[in-house]
Amino acid sequence: MSDMLGLNETLEKFYSKCATPQRDPGYTKLFNYVTEIVKKVGEIASHFKPKQLILVGSSASDVSAIRAQEMDRLLLIDIKGKVENIDSLHEFARLKVDPSGHAVWKECMNKDGYLEPRKVSAMFKTIVDEATRLVNEENKSGYSGITDPASQIKIGDGCSVALAISGSFGPANWAFGNTKCDLVLEIDCEGLPPTRLASWLENKDKTNEQWPAFETVETIRNGNGYGLVAKTLHGGIKKHIDSYDASLLWQYSVSRAESCLLKNCNDQLTYKKLLVILKAVRTYEIPEKRLSETPVLSSYHIKTVFLHEAHAHPDPKDWH
Repeated sequence: MSDMLGLNETLEKFYSKCATPQRDPGYTKLFNYVTEIVKKVGEIASHFKPKQLILVGSSASDVSAIRAQEMDRLLLIDIKGKVENIDSLHEFARLKVDPSGHAVWKECMNKDGYLEPRKVSAMFKTIVDEATRLVNEENKSGYSGITDPASQIKIGDGCSVALAISGSFGPANWAFGNTKCDLVLEIDCEGLPPTRLASWLENKDKTNEQWPAFETVETIRNGNGYGLVAKTLHGGIKKHIDSYDASLLWQYSVSRAESCLLKNCNDQLTYKKLLVILKAVRTYEIPEKRLSETPVLSSYHIKTVFLHEAHAHPDPKDWH
């Protein structure tokens, strides 16, 4: 018991002194700049005009570690059509565009009217590049504290689910490098995805004191908590999709629901603190600034393990 108390005390000190985040000075600058880019995207191409632009991930959920220097933002759009779930690949679906949208999306559909995610991503990247050029042209003397947007802002290649936008506002941080925003285009969907769901979504007991809280479950159940994103398929998945056209597969995204879960976890709950601590340890051991490729262990992996363990052990008393 004394050893456990000592460990808890050590972890609490590490959490307070080394893990809790400090807001990066460039965060607001990049946040405002990305907002302006997205506004310009909607002016250039109305079919990419955002229904909403939502902050998700660590910065939205208060689980950043060491330095709040990264942000994840969802650009939500509506595309009328039918989502077709794939039973053997429960995380993927196809989207058949409603005939009323064929004229707008004809360059991104196959002959049967199914929307191809990579073509949509490529079109989106082209428009973001043009929007960025126009914003820079219109703000040569600076924007939102950014003195030279053309040289300080870099747009990624758009080869992954997120379009990476980074800002260089002085010396790069020792661990994280430059300030970053992952801009994700997501097709908004109503209700819950038509696939295998967590058992707690069926919980109707208002007196339940376990994780997640009843109010959080209701927020997710009654809101638009999922969408479709263009995800690059890795080798492990490709082996199982021989009977499907991989170019048509969209991935279900539940990042809004995940952010809601994490945001509504009490900050003093042990497992929320442990998530921040683990992310901090990983950053100290593998600073992102030193990485030339995606690390074997990422913050995404840590978050996934955390959510799995919280689901397996929903009683907060089990974590003390």
